[in-house]
Amino acid sequence: MTFSGLNRLKPFGDILQHFFTILAHLLGLLPPSWRFSLAGILAWTWFDLLRIRRKQVIAQLMATGVASTPSEAQKLGRRSVRHTCLVFLDTLTLGERTAQEIRESIDPGRRHLVDDALKRGRGAIVITAHLGYFDRLAMSQSVEGYPIVMVTKRLKPASLHRFWMASRRRFGLEILEAGDHFEALADALKGNKVLGLVIDQHAPHGLRTTFLGLPCRSLAGVARLALVTGAPILPLSLPGDGTRFRMEFGEPLGPPRNAEEIPRITQQCQDEIQKLVRKTPEQWLWLHRRWKG
Repeated sequence: MTFSGLNRLKPFGDILQHFFTILAHLLGLLPPSWRFSLAGILAWTWFDLLRIRRKQVIAQLMATGVASTPSEAQKLGRRSVRHTCLVFLDTLTLGERTAQEIRESIDPGRRHLVDDALKRGRGAIVITAHLGYFDRLAMSQSVEGYPIVMVTKRLKPASLHRFWMASRRRFGLEILEAGDHFEALADALKGNKVLGLVIDQHAPHGLRTTFLGLPCRSLAGVARLALVTGAPILPLSLPGDGTRFRMEFGEPLGPPRNAEEIPRITQQCQDEIQKLVRKTPEQWLWLHRRWKG
């Protein structure tokens, strides 16, 4: 596309960004029960009417043993899609909340594990998944004063990406885009910050691992960062009912002692995340193609 073509698209992108801002404000005015109902309508449209990835969701629930019958898989899949819609609405409206509102909604659980890690001065690698309210997790802890650095992919369209990033940065969240150099991530940890990484996505060039009993590929970057910096790895999720949330920690993982331990630590990261998924499987993103290839 020519430069003049890009200039013609820019006003449209600005309009979309304003649209998302207005939509977030309007949704933020709705009581929680209305947002739950709206999420239910969106989920029914996606899962039952349009049936987008419905067969995939049911097949994955059956293959992992999370659901034992097609009927159970269908019910759980519908609940998962409804949760995904609810998380989208929740994240969209987080910028409308005050810091106090966000802070008071969270039960910190074993958050002392993060405090203990930061006292050692080597930062902390928090690994999570598309599970529970993962955006609220990062924003809520940034509100609490933790130096959170979040790695994120660029969203499409660009107007949504700009809106989303502005909402995240409003509460002091530092953002690095996926693909940034390894050194930038290591520097964040050497600065005694908390690096948040979502690790439940397919990594075509990653190490061979298993997740929920099925073979997959996973990025080894978490283990490599821990090896270089000495930072501990803390598995964490934030399940909730849409109004109250609790930080759920898995077992902390020490950094590998040498490069030969990277495959083992990479698998342990997946093992800890899958334990969190099995606690609240209806709050995981089963729409995601975790086991591609």
